[in-house]
Amino acid sequence: MKKFSLLLCFSVLSTVAFPQWRWQNPLPQGNGLNVVQSKPCKSSPLPASWEYVGLSGFTISYAQYLSFAVSPAGVPWIAFVDGSTPLDKATGMKFDGTEWVVVGAFGFSPQSATYTSIAVSPDEEPYVIFIDKGDSSKSTVMNYTGAAWELVGNRGFSPESTDEPSIAISATGTPYAAFPDCTVSCKATVMKYDGNGWVFVGSQGFTEYQCYSPKLAFSPSGELYMAYVSFNVANVMKFDGSNWVNVGSGVCSEGWVGSMSIEIGPTGIPYVAYEDEEVSRKATVVKFDGANWVPVGPIGFTPGTTGFESLGISPGGQLFVGFADYSVGKVSVMSFNGENWYYVREPGISAGASDRGNIDISNAGELYYAYIDWEYGGKASVKKFDSVFLGTLQRTGLFFSVFPNPATNHIVISIPAGQCVTRIDLFNTEGQEVMHKMVDSPETIVDISAIPSGVYFIKAITGQKVSVVRFIKM
Repeated sequence: MKKFSLLLCFSVLSTVAFPQWRWQNPLPQGNGLNVVQSKPCKSSPLPASWEYVGLSGFTISYAQYLSFAVSPAGVPWIAFVDGSTPLDKATGMKFDGTEWVVVGAFGFSPQSATYTSIAVSPDEEPYVIFIDKGDSSKSTVMNYTGAAWELVGNRGFSPESTDEPSIAISATGTPYAAFPDCTVSCKATVMKYDGNGWVFVGSQGFTEYQCYSPKLAFSPSGELYMAYVSFNVANVMKFDGSNWVNVGSGVCSEGWVGSMSIEIGPTGIPYVAYEDEEVSRKATVVKFDGANWVPVGPIGFTPGTTGFESLGISPGGQLFVGFADYSVGKVSVMSFNGENWYYVREPGISAGASDRGNIDISNAGELYYAYIDWEYGGKASVKKFDSVFLGTLQRTGLFFSVFPNPATNHIVISIPAGQCVTRIDLFNTEGQEVMHKMVDSPETIVDISAIPSGVYFIKAITGQKVSVVRFIKM
């Protein structure tokens, strides 16, 4: 496609410095690590960075058993066992666009709680499952209805005591719960709330052996999957409408695993990330290719040992894994570029030592990571990766405008008098430069009739400052 250039000289308003454009920093070659750069990463028109969502360490006290979810509307939520409450009860919080606020009462659970798991329904109601220490360690689910946290069905609805329950919400708003069921030798049981009570999904205790850390995930078409650990290996099953069946052989790891996470991609492919004991507890990600479980990139791709793996998949299918990165003593996030895994921006995004983190990605593609940060006494922090390719850049001080937006054939780039712009470039969402143009007036008409429809970014540079405006070509 034909390129052209744009130059405007006026003066400079305060904008954003841009020391780097790469939004993923690959591991350097020749450093003894098992990840090498083999494919360029996407470049961003603005520098990308991990930014705190609200304050760092925003909970009042330590936040045990932290869980995290982004609602369908893009609202971040957390649930945790709250060290500031008597008896260590569960508390729920959400980010209101400005700050983190407690939703309902501090410590909404009836009594002490452990192992929270949160999910948000299509109508924006959060549901939290936890082990209810005041009811024989059975599982209890509560949801916030807009006025208060209320029990969903009976308190302690599980048949017996449980361990590490998890919750997922279907596209129709039905909550599902999975847990090791101690009435059947701690095999896995899944139940759903049908509006009247909790009922079994398939058979009670349907796994062959005892299970640990069951995790639920729905595919885009509504299929329900469960990943779990049994005899120290990772397994995946799927509910076929009547019974739970193995996905492939059922076993998706080569050997022992520690923590693990499951997500289903936008095309319905299941992925599992886990701490891989076979390769010195480094992280491994596998996917089901329709017949077998196969590695995604190298096995054990992290530089060192890991823990608390959390997998996320963007709406476009890009894979992200967050984990406790013991090579740097903090939490890190890595992404897969089609061939290898790369740190997202840099290793170690937490202020201090951290564990039990959760990744989630909004429907708009915004990447979040929530974690417990011991730099702040075990309080919770949430970070968002700020990139034009992953969510909306929260930048101010734009010194030019584009109209109309959306546009079909032409756009007008308007730069107020008194500013100096040295160049303007147009990029597509792959980070590729589509065109640039040299001009000598405050308003410049640009012909966009020849470029394909889609989202584009116009970048204006002035000295060591940069500003970006997003526009849509119809």
